[in-house]
Amino acid sequence: MILCYNYPMQTITPPATPQKDGSLLVRQPTTATHFDFGNQRLFACVDGSGSLSAFNLAEGIRVLSKHSLIIQVNGHSFVWQNAVVFARLFQLNTQSDDLAVTLTITCDETNAAVLWHWEFRNTSEKSAAVNIRHRFQFDLQRPTYQRASLTGLFQRALTGRPGKMLLGARRWKIENYFGEKIKKPPKVMQTPIQVDGKQFKACRDGVGAQVLCIPSPQTLDDSGLLEQTLLIPARGTIYAENLLTCEEYPLLPQEILSGAQRHAAGIDAQLRGANALQRSQLATCLTTAESMFKRLPSGFSGFWAGPGYAYPPRIYFRDSYWTVQPLLKSHPHWVRAHILNLTRGVQPNGACPSGVIDPAAVRNPQQTGALNWMPNHFDSPAYLILLVNDYLQSGGDEKILTEEINGRSLLGHLQACGDYLFSQDLDQDGLPEKNQNPNDWADNVLRYPWVTYDAALIYGAWLALARLDTPHAAEWLARASHLKAAANQHLWLAEKGWFADYARPNFKEEHLAIDTLTAIRFGLADPQQSQQMLDAVEKNLLSVNNPHQPYGNWGVLCCYPPYQNSQDLFAKSANPYRYHNGSEWPYLSALAALLLRQFGFQPQTWQYALTRWWQYSLDQGWLTPVEFHSPAYPPGAFMQGWSALAALVILENH
Repeated sequence: MILCYNYPMQTITPPATPQKDGSLLVRQPTTATHFDFGNQRLFACVDGSGSLSAFNLAEGIRVLSKHSLIIQVNGHSFVWQNAVVFARLFQLNTQSDDLAVTLTITCDETNAAVLWHWEFRNTSEKSAAVNIRHRFQFDLQRPTYQRASLTGLFQRALTGRPGKMLLGARRWKIENYFGEKIKKPPKVMQTPIQVDGKQFKACRDGVGAQVLCIPSPQTLDDSGLLEQTLLIPARGTIYAENLLTCEEYPLLPQEILSGAQRHAAGIDAQLRGANALQRSQLATCLTTAESMFKRLPSGFSGFWAGPGYAYPPRIYFRDSYWTVQPLLKSHPHWVRAHILNLTRGVQPNGACPSGVIDPAAVRNPQQTGALNWMPNHFDSPAYLILLVNDYLQSGGDEKILTEEINGRSLLGHLQACGDYLFSQDLDQDGLPEKNQNPNDWADNVLRYPWVTYDAALIYGAWLALARLDTPHAAEWLARASHLKAAANQHLWLAEKGWFADYARPNFKEEHLAIDTLTAIRFGLADPQQSQQMLDAVEKNLLSVNNPHQPYGNWGVLCCYPPYQNSQDLFAKSANPYRYHNGSEWPYLSALAALLLRQFGFQPQTWQYALTRWWQYSLDQGWLTPVEFHSPAYPPGAFMQGWSALAALVILENH
């Protein structure tokens, strides 16, 4: 899946230092400093100069193609001395002569608008002249998108490897869509800018944007240049605002700022943590999780995966399960709406795609499967069942089970999901078989037919159905019991003390994989097995304890050693210590931390799993949760929803 933003890997990014109040401090920020932020209507990214490197509406429309910001004091440019990050607030600070300048870039909860709020404090006996210069280039085109198949994306990676022969020509072509490819539109002139009095306006394809300024700008032209010249009196203070908005009836800049400050106060009220590192991690992760909830003009709403996975507008089964865990009690109404929209993707037979697309982005939304984003993902049905169960266990509205979606109650959909998973037990030994497709979270690995991660999810889902579908509880419990026995037969490695990653007749991937901890989370592993597995995780997957991996103390490996059968790997995971083949995935590190704490491991052990990736990120200057990372390879997407799971660990510990 391609990302929305390109971060220049060759540029050294200033590190960030966590503060006691939960904020992050970046000294001497540069254009390589990037802060991602968002709300229910947008994803945006600002750099260390105060310029926006991205501003996208949640439905996938890129508002800006380019933006730059320059400020001068008395005719001279200056550099920002530091940046402070907290919640959705990105604050740049500097002192030029006797003039203190503070710039806050932010957004509120619900409006498609980004605010630049300026404060100038002059402590000298002389006035100061300030020039603020923005240059905007608007895009506003509705993107055209083409599904990109494995053939197109991974043609080279799969040469000489199992490909169409394994998956079947039909499935290869129509079922296994991996990633997204934004078609480059024909070269056209940038969206024309209209100067309307003292503001910019731009419109294309029915989507509009405007820039408002207080006080009014002195220069405003249709090339996108906006200039404000301010005179700061001796020993005086002046405020100014610039507001970029796509709202037809925009709020006043001060209302946007007040909304952002209220959100920051709400985050501050929830702060816990043993130290500044944990408090900053909690603040950032809570903000990230909340920022994933989107509400589109079409009425579609739910939890996005992140800004790198935003078009076509869609919600995922697996990502969202982990993203909402810290929010189940604080935002149950969001989770409820998300569940109902996610259920639109359940097929009549109970199969589920990887994600569900906004119906407004689909030509024939009523057609079966029209909303599918990457059809038939093996872990999705279980995640939906588990999410509904967690929602209800956290005090959610039980009436949700009777809500009708596509002619069937939610409970009916969950029953269909459970039955579909049962139907995948083709040899009737109790353990459903995953087909030879990369269609679970490890989507660069052909794991089949017995996969511990998937078996654990299914086991947990059937136990959950025994609680949700009480008339058939005995049947669901019997299925779960049968699955547990078969999983122990096919997947438990008694001599090693953990479950195999996956197995098939005459082959087992016996390395330790962190995603097998789902066996503990959802009850497939018994207490003795759980203790053995966590002992092995502490020894092998915490890099600080593993002298055999080559990169020292950098985080928690998602597996060790790397995969042994190269024929099952392709794309990024074909490289050891990359992607699913040994990099760190913060959501899985958080799961490890949660379980290590629950099983009484020493604080330094579970806190390492909890915070090492965050400290590593701050050392690199990454200001929001990363999707995955490894010392030898570029990182994944930033402000990734499920990486916010760390917030749950900190909240539960306090």
